[in-house]
Amino acid sequence: MAVDFRELLSQPMDSAKRPIPLPAGSYFGIIKGREFGVSKNKETPYVRFTLKPTEPAETFDEGVLEGVDFASKTLTKDYYLTPSARYRLKELAESLNIATQGRSDGEVIDDCLNQEVVLDVTQQLNPTDPTAPPYNNVAGMKGKD
Repeated sequence: MAVDFRELLSQPMDSAKRPIPLPAGSYFGIIKGREFGVSKNKETPYVRFTLKPTEPAETFDEGVLEGVDFASKTLTKDYYLTPSARYRLKELAESLNIATQGRSDGEVIDDCLNQEVVLDVTQQLNPTDPTAPPYNNVAGMKGKD
C-alpha cells in the first residue's frame, strides 16, 4: 500500500493530540505479533510480543476509561531469551495451554500468536524526562482463564 504523504502532511497540527494511556489495571488482549531483537544497553536477545488490548478485565470507576480508544491501542511485552530468564516465556506458554515439552523456543513463540491473554498494565514515568506524562507498561501477562 502506497502512503499518501500529501494527505498526511495536510493535517492541521492543532489536531495532533497525545494518546490517553490506559489506567493501571487488568485488561483482556490478544498477542498480535512478535519480533526479535537485542537490548540497547547489554545486547540481551529478546522476543517482543505486540499486544492488542480489547477490553477491561476488571471494573473501573465510572469515567476512568472515558476517551480511551481501544481500537488504536497497541502495547508490547519483552521476554529475554537468556538461560536465566527463559523460564518466564515457558510460564507464559503454559498459562496459554501451549505444549512446551520437547519443543523449541521458536515453535512455542509462534504458537503464542493470536492467543487471548490478560495484561497487567501499569503507568510508568519516563526516566529521562520525569515531566512527561506517564506511559503504559505491561508488567505481566498470562493466558485468559
